[in-house]
Amino acid sequence: MAFFRRSRSYSLYRQDRSGKRVRRLARLAIQLFLVYILVTGLFARSYLVETAAMQPTLREGERIIATPLSYGTRVPVVDMRLPGLGEPQRGDLVLVEPPYYRPPNLLVRIAAPVVSFISGQRYQLTEGAEVAWQRALVLKRVVGLPGDTIRFTDFTAYIRPAGSAAYLPEGAVNGGARYEIAIERSPNAHRSGDPFGGNYEERTLGENEYFVAGDNRSASLDSRHWDAVPRESLHSRVIMRYYPFSRLGRP
Repeated sequence: MAFFRRSRSYSLYRQDRSGKRVRRLARLAIQLFLVYILVTGLFARSYLVETAAMQPTLREGERIIATPLSYGTRVPVVDMRLPGLGEPQRGDLVLVEPPYYRPPNLLVRIAAPVVSFISGQRYQLTEGAEVAWQRALVLKRVVGLPGDTIRFTDFTAYIRPAGSAAYLPEGAVNGGARYEIAIERSPNAHRSGDPFGGNYEERTLGENEYFVAGDNRSASLDSRHWDAVPRESLHSRVIMRYYPFSRLGRP
């Protein structure tokens, strides 16, 4: 039925130009992705606050930016760490690799940066985990440094720095860091020495050991429960809060 047939014309030039455009866009996407991996892996990354462990400093749902440059960037694949700009200090807000974390399978590790890149870091496969041990990084504050002897009384850390004879409350030895701690009311049967209790027996930190804790002392899993962490577990230092915009700034 020639009557119903429509004549069609093809332009090889037009097809070639369209193919080049697709290839250019693909190259651009790959280049942007590589830049994204470089920036987030070596310089700075976004982090979603998922728990109440750092209240009142940081609230659930807020987003922060942390940089591994402060303590030394870990080079992907080769598992090598570059020198940092400084050493962890008391009072630093840090992203910590908890000792109980078990990394996901290879497929998730490969897909995670792709999902994060496409969504503009809005969605990250390593965040939003339903159980704590699925979170690669947790947000805490450095309370004790190597050589310190530390104990907790009524949720407050008391620290005897190396070479000192006296214990001082954390607020007196944390340099320029200023922060508040939160204490939620415990059940009547809860004892101070129980998990999430207010007391912790003294512990002297060895070389390369750091004691980290949440600001919400009665709702934080930290070094009081899983002990001090090595220097290598301090992934990056928090430098600013960028969401919500009404609380923009350094926490």
